[in-house]
Amino acid sequence: MLQIDPILSLAFAMHETKGGYALLIGSGISRAASIPTGWEVVLDLINRVAVLDSAAAPADPVAWYREKYGGEPDYSVLLEALAGTPAERRQMLRKYFEPTDEDRTTGVKVPTAAHRAIAELARRGYIRVVLTTNFDRLQEQAMEAAGLTPVVISVADAIDGTMPLIHAPLTVIKLHGDYLDSRLKNTEAELGAYDPKLDLLLDRILDEFGLVVCGWSASWDAALRRAIERCPTRRFSTWWAAKGELSPEASALVAQRRARVVPIESADSFFQQLSDRIIALEETARPHPASPALAVSMVKRYLADPSQRIRLHDLVMDEVTRTVTMATTGAAVTPDVANTTYEGVRDLIRTRVTALEASCESLVAMLAVGCYWGGTEHLPLWAKVIERLGAEVPDTGVTDWYRDSRHYPALLALYAAALGCMAGGQEETAIRLLLDPKVTKPSGVVRAVAVINPAKVLTREALWQIYGQQRKTPGSDRLLEHLTPVFKSLNLVSDAQRFEAIFDRFEYLLALTFLGQQDGKARSGWAPMGRFMWRQESYGYTVKEDIEAEAKKAGREWLLLRLELFGGSLDELLKLKAEFDQMTRRASF
Repeated sequence: MLQIDPILSLAFAMHETKGGYALLIGSGISRAASIPTGWEVVLDLINRVAVLDSAAAPADPVAWYREKYGGEPDYSVLLEALAGTPAERRQMLRKYFEPTDEDRTTGVKVPTAAHRAIAELARRGYIRVVLTTNFDRLQEQAMEAAGLTPVVISVADAIDGTMPLIHAPLTVIKLHGDYLDSRLKNTEAELGAYDPKLDLLLDRILDEFGLVVCGWSASWDAALRRAIERCPTRRFSTWWAAKGELSPEASALVAQRRARVVPIESADSFFQQLSDRIIALEETARPHPASPALAVSMVKRYLADPSQRIRLHDLVMDEVTRTVTMATTGAAVTPDVANTTYEGVRDLIRTRVTALEASCESLVAMLAVGCYWGGTEHLPLWAKVIERLGAEVPDTGVTDWYRDSRHYPALLALYAAALGCMAGGQEETAIRLLLDPKVTKPSGVVRAVAVINPAKVLTREALWQIYGQQRKTPGSDRLLEHLTPVFKSLNLVSDAQRFEAIFDRFEYLLALTFLGQQDGKARSGWAPMGRFMWRQESYGYTVKEDIEAEAKKAGREWLLLRLELFGGSLDELLKLKAEFDQMTRRASF
């Protein structure tokens, strides 16, 4: 027979019936916070009275009280005897339930992991009703820390006029009262019956909700036991989390309710595991962001919280997988080009380029934002994206321009990421994106920049079909035209001229990186030529001179030399740069 972890089974049940379960929690929840039970408070108060009366603490406080006062210990009577005014009573009780500075330092009398996990489940809408026999306010404090404002009912009179449970987002019902209210229920007699209003409310809750019980022994609370026993319906299951053996009273309720018992190590571990499993189910069931705007919003949220790095990774890599799937289906796949006319070939190229751009829409936006706002710690993730795109888009082409364009999604991703870094003032990270990703070729493993660049991916011959042969750098032109509105819509670079300057600087650095990463003997003066080659000659744009001046001034500490390109030699850099610049001048005419 299939055996499933009971906590996982409970997580499934709560996930599938969101908000359909109420919690019943007892003193076992607050035990880890060193909060005393109500009865322990009564015993301590009796000891204090005895010390005042006879200068010694009795061996049996209850017996002493009966003999001295002729009745059972009563919380309210003790409070009134020890403190004359409500303010004095509150001050006296604080030491039992409110932490000192030292307590906070040691984690005493503050919300536990169980309280925080319950608050997180409430924040996500999985818990809307909490029944508690505890006097303390730790659960309310945990909920407030999570940004929640629960309706708190601690006396029967408060039930009148409260919002119906079906409409209230979160309700905490303190069955035995609040420690700052003298109407606490402590003794067996007090716990033997509830106010009719509270009984009626409990009947509704136990009828309309499933029940998860933790930290409650059922030994002393006769009124609560009867409320559970008299509920005739089983709309949802009852789950009873238990550490060790159940009490006879709890065992009877489990049998009567046909409850499922969940063995636990502690309340903290139980609620942490339950919360983790429900959140995991939520993440698994969450639909993939359908729009770039939603995807970008999620990237920003995950970047801002270092604890979300795994979710950021999964979000981005899921989009990479989706991009690869889209890039290899539909209009992006290879058509039958046999006997296709010149006009037909042009239309096919335009359709393929447009389809590949559409496949990357969300990913490009995510990378632009992620690299603009992210740090160097995110570089491995961005590099992994380039590697996956460069490796996983299969070569399905039957013509050169289809074969070459198979890496267009990788090229768009590389440019979006690197330009995001450049715009965000992280130039070294942009260069590392050209160097760190590796792509496997038949000849071996090479750096991505050797394969993923406009000259290799968007050949002039192919894009001339779209633009006409008057374009000197149609690949770079296409990238700029596609990415400019993306960066503007994301509020990363609003000014088109500034983005064009960033684009040209990156492409010139890409060319130098291409030159500098080659083996010394195999180096040549050729590298991918970007728009800078003709913008410099036509408009007097000085990116070449600016970068050369920077390199000469910084020497061995200049960025590309620090990264060991050109063998770390400024002379080698200037030599190859001069050859390349001469080549671009000839090509620009």
